[in-house]
Amino acid sequence: MDTRQTIFIPIGRAGHARNLLFHDFLSLLSGKYRIVFLLSDNDPEFREKFGNYDIEELRKKQITPFKKRLETVFKSIHRALIFNPSSEVFAGLGRGTSINGVLLDNGELVKYKRLRYFLAKHVFGKLLAGNSVRSFFKYLDGKIFTCAAYNELIDTYAPALVFITSIGSDDQVALLRNCKQRGVLCAGMAGSWDNASKWGFREKVGLLAVWSDYMKYEVTRFQGYVEEETAVIGIPQFDHYVHPRIQAKEEFFKKFRLDPAKKTIFFGSEGPICTEDPYVVSFLQKKIKDGALSGYQVLVRPHFNYKERDTARYAPLVDNDTVFMDMFYRVSAFKDGVSISMETAHNLIAEIRHCDVAITSASTLVLDIIANGKQPILYSFDENKTKPFKESVRRLYGSLWFREIFKFGLDNVANNEDELIEKIKEITANPDKDLDKRGALIERLCYRIDGKSGRRLFEIVDAHIQNKE
Repeated sequence: MDTRQTIFIPIGRAGHARNLLFHDFLSLLSGKYRIVFLLSDNDPEFREKFGNYDIEELRKKQITPFKKRLETVFKSIHRALIFNPSSEVFAGLGRGTSINGVLLDNGELVKYKRLRYFLAKHVFGKLLAGNSVRSFFKYLDGKIFTCAAYNELIDTYAPALVFITSIGSDDQVALLRNCKQRGVLCAGMAGSWDNASKWGFREKVGLLAVWSDYMKYEVTRFQGYVEEETAVIGIPQFDHYVHPRIQAKEEFFKKFRLDPAKKTIFFGSEGPICTEDPYVVSFLQKKIKDGALSGYQVLVRPHFNYKERDTARYAPLVDNDTVFMDMFYRVSAFKDGVSISMETAHNLIAEIRHCDVAITSASTLVLDIIANGKQPILYSFDENKTKPFKESVRRLYGSLWFREIFKFGLDNVANNEDELIEKIKEITANPDKDLDKRGALIERLCYRIDGKSGRRLFEIVDAHIQNKE
């Protein structure tokens, strides 16, 4: 019989599993504690890989239609109480208007848009957006939307702690509330770099792991945490960037059918939210063919969270001569649809490190590119030169994260097609351009890239349990 203390770890996306479970965090944690995974989806690959652990179901909430509507109201309030340049970009309230590639601010899908914008910015964003108001609505939310669905599991396993892998997930919030009601310790982290500044989290954990000092600033500024409730650990998935296991360049080129005699442009897609991505790839293809970028080839990495929706955008351009596409991914039963396999992560590392130039837009890939020793080129222009700013790709750079990035001088932005060609040639000739600035940026946004973020995460979780005792 396993007499070790138990830790619950819910997994709702393959990305969360890949980011947390393939480095020191799980190996160290499972060496001391009994791990119980709670899966939102019955993914066969996960069960095969982690079949030696206890696996239970992360249950879907069952609530009445009235409560469902009321919950929608509360979620809208939590979102409205976070108003800043990041939330404005993604809110679809009149200035930032694209959500998953669907333009909302067109006068038809968004009614009373000026009133909505006024209320969001001046009433919720300024008058009501204090931490005391946010805390009150969290409290009220928690009292109305309680959960007892996990009582039997809590009785069976008597967990010492639940570690929430995505504090913004409604299903994980339900688990968290049930555990808190039963006196279970709780810790966790946000699912991605910009969650804290885009919407209000519905529930708090006792200890929140954050990637960096900047993320700590955001959770204390917008989510009601105090410094003692946070711990900076770095970015666990970046542990693989230290001494990575990737293919040699010759094998990499053969795998993707690339021409080793040509210069390779890596293009990282941001998915349907960035509608100009295919245009930029088509522009690069045109310039390769007409000689302006003679001797280059483009390798597109689609946003795998969107699966066929994103790959279909580039399929007409792929000719395996000037444009190639990374199709080495597998689907899964998880919500994000991608595989937990580390092949996807290893391919990304190889693509960045073996390319000559890396291009993307306002994407989290910027940090991946910098962490792998390259200087990203960020395009900031549209095919339609008369497109309003509120519908333009340019608006995406107004988020708090990119404002922070630009403070460190890494503003290698191409504002038009001519500048893009110039910057491609400039980086090709001088690949170390501005890399002396990356140290301060990494410290601010990534903390450390030393292969020890997973270990630090284990240490703070372990200490949280031991301090309770």
